[in-house]
Amino acid sequence: MTTTLRRSLPAAGVLAASWAVPCLTHLIGVDWLLPPLMVLAVASVLRTGRSLLDRIMVSVFVTAAGIIVFGLVYSAWPWGLSPIAIAGTWFSGLTVIAVLTGRRPSIPTRLLGTDVLVLAALVVGGLWARWPVLGKPSLMPSLVFTSAREDFFRHFSLFDAIVNFGGYPLFNEPEVQRMTADMDVYPPGAHFLYAVLDVFARSSTAPGDAETQLWHYYGYTAIGFGVLCAAIVWAARWVAGPSLAGWRRTAIMSVVAVLVVSGPLTTLFWQGYDSEIVGLALLAVTFAVLLRPAASAREWITLVALMAAATVITYNLFVLFLPAAAVAAVWLYRKRLAPIWKFTVAAVALSGLAASFVFWQQLMVGLGPSHTNEVGGIVPFDRPSVVGLSLLVLAAVLTRTGRRIAVWPIAAVTVAVGLAILLAFAVQQLATFGETRYYLEKLVHVVYVLALAGFGALGLFLKPWRRLAISRRADEGALSIAAVMVMVIGAGLIPLGPVIFTASPNFHAGPNTTWARGWTAKKILSPFVVPTRALLKSGLLDGSPTLVIYSDDGHLNRHVTMFAGILDRDTGTVTEPMEVVNVLDWLGRPALDSNGVITGASRDSLNTLEGAIRVFGRPLRVIVADKTLAAELAAFSTANPDLKLRVEHLPEMQLA
Repeated sequence: MTTTLRRSLPAAGVLAASWAVPCLTHLIGVDWLLPPLMVLAVASVLRTGRSLLDRIMVSVFVTAAGIIVFGLVYSAWPWGLSPIAIAGTWFSGLTVIAVLTGRRPSIPTRLLGTDVLVLAALVVGGLWARWPVLGKPSLMPSLVFTSAREDFFRHFSLFDAIVNFGGYPLFNEPEVQRMTADMDVYPPGAHFLYAVLDVFARSSTAPGDAETQLWHYYGYTAIGFGVLCAAIVWAARWVAGPSLAGWRRTAIMSVVAVLVVSGPLTTLFWQGYDSEIVGLALLAVTFAVLLRPAASAREWITLVALMAAATVITYNLFVLFLPAAAVAAVWLYRKRLAPIWKFTVAAVALSGLAASFVFWQQLMVGLGPSHTNEVGGIVPFDRPSVVGLSLLVLAAVLTRTGRRIAVWPIAAVTVAVGLAILLAFAVQQLATFGETRYYLEKLVHVVYVLALAGFGALGLFLKPWRRLAISRRADEGALSIAAVMVMVIGAGLIPLGPVIFTASPNFHAGPNTTWARGWTAKKILSPFVVPTRALLKSGLLDGSPTLVIYSDDGHLNRHVTMFAGILDRDTGTVTEPMEVVNVLDWLGRPALDSNGVITGASRDSLNTLEGAIRVFGRPLRVIVADKTLAAELAAFSTANPDLKLRVEHLPEMQLA
């Protein structure tokens, strides 16, 4: 037997197993095993990370980024989101890479004392997100928490459409708009990732029941928040590097861990910023790996290019912060990159090409740079905290060590450019509108996360000479345990004292109350629980285009109509009349004259609604809470049979 043949036989066996394993898991309905196996396969080929957790963390994000970027292929090929096709090609591709690079499977087993802080951030963050609905088996008893956020509904519609159509909306236009409305041009990376994981979890590409899928999606977003917490804590450790060890490393990671699970980042979850959460997690890890590269320059460039593309596909606004970090890194590591400059240029070009579709897709429907001036409700972050953390990163370059290690100049440049971007946006919006707006806060979130990832700069000002206990490991263990307890208390998983929290519309955490405790103490509740619960119980959500009117506030009617639309999977169909309802008030309990006929402002709104129904020109159902309004609309339907209008009276939606 020749040497070449002896070497090729193991590779052939691994290639065969690459397809046999997915076929077997699919056959017995356990495709949920495949994502962890995909991560382990990546970990065995990579060489980035000298400890077990470092290797696994990088591999998790490489896998997630790969699913998002290669989703362009999955959306185009005939197998859609098939677990067999995705996992089979994944394992095969890694086998080919291993053969071409001569790498044998290898995963480090080294553990660090601060691993517990990364894992605790994952568990506490995910548990915190699920806390109000723990023990609740389905969507119905959880509506008071899950139906509070319009953004959550809209994000779910995009996730649900990807599952139903088997790929990115770009490949399924215009049919996909029936389910997504204008969300078809929203950056879809997080939704695609969750959709693939959902297919693997159910071992089926067939779309599930919409109500059940909404409940599953809520669970995925809770896990996503936990991953964000772990990503930021890990990024802080990775950026700080191996030179910062013992109690200094543990203390720095402890502060970051407590901030992420109890601070203002928690507001992103209950505000429904599902896509931004995944985007920030990707950005934090991309930033960390960019600052402190892998031993192999080719591997480093490949990882950064892949994760950067996935970050932009997930939340394209973050593209503003990547060039500064990339340019600074290329300059400071130019000697390492010089021998592979062609490879570097090609990787960057492919990364940009893969991510570009989210921009030109939006430009085609008129969403240009002015879109960043959009008005929207959002909880603002504390400005002094963001600036203070940023200044700490900038201060790193004031030290001799900080200037000598390339990590800190790159971090300082990135954060400085981030602050400049914030300032430019703020000046422009204040000059134009006299106020700052929605997307400025999104940019604040980015700078906050980058500053937390660079929080290790504090270690440059801490003297390493003093040991707190009998050994370095004991130092790390004692501080880590203390930090975990603070994390649990700060997140509100263990009640400690009264919770002083102001809810909608001016959210505010009071004295001795963290942002996280407002959620775990169940202070953030849905104002739509009565009508949404009534709709689910009624059995009326059967796929028919539906308008819902239960309140005198038109915006509330729009919100619940959207809820009905996502469960009917036809939000796009009812968008036009839904937007009309948004500005029609006084129909929940309409004013009546002495003869019991709707009058005044309520009559004006009813006339406008009837006009919108005429213009709609398609069969429509209107579900109303008020008996008189139902009778008037029924009479209108009888007088206009060509409109095919159906009217349903559901008094259970009526608010007390």
